[in-house]
Amino acid sequence: MIKSWFPIKDESGNFTEETGWQVILKQIFTVFMTPKGTRQWQPEFGSNIHEYIFEHTSSKQELMNEIYRCFKWLPHITLEEYDVQLNPMSGKSGYAAEIYLKVSYNNQSLPFNIYIPNQLDGTEGTIYSVGVTPTENRIGEKVLN
Repeated sequence: MIKSWFPIKDESGNFTEETGWQVILKQIFTVFMTPKGTRQWQPEFGSNIHEYIFEHTSSKQELMNEIYRCFKWLPHITLEEYDVQLNPMSGKSGYAAEIYLKVSYNNQSLPFNIYIPNQLDGTEGTIYSVGVTPTENRIGEKVLN
């Protein structure tokens, strides 16, 4: 069974380790959100997903290629399906990305969406939330919570 990369605190303040799907989701998210070149001894670790989200010239295929490359850092997880929807930001350059993934680990599959915004929403004064949502459907269809 896979265990967490970092210990966490439980409700009583004791350190514990997570296992299972929570760890898998955090590992995927860590690889996606770590910019390449930021780890001194592993400069190739991570992704350039953030660059594709901030660029106004990005294409869906470029982002899909980058997502596929991320999974070389996660050899214990199998990427079964994936899709991307880039939503242009209103009045700003860049995109918010909704990424559909279906991955398998330990003979189980889990479909989910990851939502990654690109910046602060100046009109409402709030920061978009980054989220992971379990789903049984692809992007553009109703997401099940």
